[in-house]
Amino acid sequence: MRTKSILFLCFTLVFMLTLGGVAMAQDDVVTINFWRPDRSPESDPPAIWDDTGDLITAWAEEHPNIQVNINPIPFNELDTTQLTALRAGSSDVDVLLVNHVTIGAAIGTGGLEPLDDCIASQESMVAEDWIPGLYAAGQREGVQYTVPFDTDTRVMYYNKALLEEAGIETVPETWDDLYAAFDAIEALGGDAAPFYYPGLNKWFVLYHTIGPWLVQKQTSFLNPDGNASTTLDQATVEAWEHAIKLASYAPEASLTYNGEELEPLFAQGRMGFLFNGVWSVPTLAEMTDGEWNPGEEYGLALIPGPEAGMTGSANGGFHMAMAAASQNKEAACEFIAWATSPEVMAVATKDHIPTRVGAQETEFFQDFVGDNEATLLSLDQSVSGGLPVPAVVELPEIADLVLRQYNRAAIGEVSAQQALEELDQEITDLLSRR
Repeated sequence: MRTKSILFLCFTLVFMLTLGGVAMAQDDVVTINFWRPDRSPESDPPAIWDDTGDLITAWAEEHPNIQVNINPIPFNELDTTQLTALRAGSSDVDVLLVNHVTIGAAIGTGGLEPLDDCIASQESMVAEDWIPGLYAAGQREGVQYTVPFDTDTRVMYYNKALLEEAGIETVPETWDDLYAAFDAIEALGGDAAPFYYPGLNKWFVLYHTIGPWLVQKQTSFLNPDGNASTTLDQATVEAWEHAIKLASYAPEASLTYNGEELEPLFAQGRMGFLFNGVWSVPTLAEMTDGEWNPGEEYGLALIPGPEAGMTGSANGGFHMAMAAASQNKEAACEFIAWATSPEVMAVATKDHIPTRVGAQETEFFQDFVGDNEATLLSLDQSVSGGLPVPAVVELPEIADLVLRQYNRAAIGEVSAQQALEELDQEITDLLSRR
């Protein structure tokens, strides 16, 4: 009886201590608010992050003392909502997914917390494992404010029937090959054009229509620090003239397009080449009742470069950041490190492209990709990708200026050189107002 009494007392003590521990743990629970784009079917484009809820469940099991509240924001309201909160120093947000074109504006608010100390404290956050150009996009004057989470890139789609009809036997691999292919398709006559562009969409023109050529020439409209125009640098001139030459093959109706017209034109066989991301594969299949598939009606290839063996494309995507006004920076740092670890990133970004090589090499991601030609090609293309323009505060205004001068040169209103000279002056004037 004495032994049983002792055992009962020990069990009671342990149970009470356990309850006390739980109470203490509950008292120590901190909550962080994570703002991300809405992934609802109405969201365009859909956001990445935990579509099944498995990730946040795993986080809760591994980190019982840190609760994460996810706040989905409609994509078309994301930039405005985030920038307003950051300018106001709101403590309603701790961690946020920032559209990379908004990074400069977000940093400019003064509302982002530098991540250097966070990165140094987390063994999983190995800077060398990230795609270099994307990692550098989150830096300003040597300070890291964001880390890349997912990315997308552009590849070249080509209409197999049109190429065959035009007598093009090999897929273009250089700029000269591309000119020759455009000439051959144009010579066919009919209602098929080699190329279209959306003259009303500044981001499409900057990232799809001009961006790849800038990245290939390792240049931009701004210097790496984003404080001076490099529009008249020789490499920029060459990329610009190439983009304008391609645009000269497009029907003038392109001026009235906003971007959503391009995939239908390609699916209808009225467009020889389309520079777009892997998201077009399911879209093309849906538009043609599953009759258009990569490798059959159309092919995909790396974007041709100035010389054989060269390629490059414009990358986009989202970055993770921490709000400077966060009251739980240590917990926010731990969450960012966990979310960007290779194993978690691979699951969270599976419909896009992970920004870490380690995530791309995980067994999960390799099994998910399998032999999907479009995704495999995009992985290859993304490695040679980068940002066409540093993500400065003025990026939206710069994109507007680029679009205007591109359209003027594309239709022959001014020469490519004159458009570029005017663009250089406009960008210089814009930067001088800082």
